Amino acid sequence: RKLDRKLRAVRIWGKVSTIMVGATVAVVFICSVVAAAVAAPHIAGALAAATALPSGGMGKWLNSLWSGYEKELNAQMAVLHGMHVGTFVAIKDLD
Repeated sequence: RKLDRKLRAVRIWGKVSTIMVGATVAVVFICSVVAAAVAAPHIAGALAAATALPSGGMGKWLNSLWSGYEKELNAQMAVLHGMHVGTFVAIKDLD
């Protein structure tokens, strides 16, 4: 049950972190558009270029982090399931 709760929490936090990264990218993009409207265009171009680079890499890195943790939890669950089946068979053999 603990592993089920952890797996559910990992999936939820993965979605939350993806939404947060997306919202952050959107806010920075909106700020760059506002800066383009108010200030010189070369400042907006530099700001847009600076936000384009880390946003894609950050999302991929977070997804790989969460999926790796999810795979570890699934492996632990598989080991526990195998132990449960083995114990069940051993008990039935003793009967």
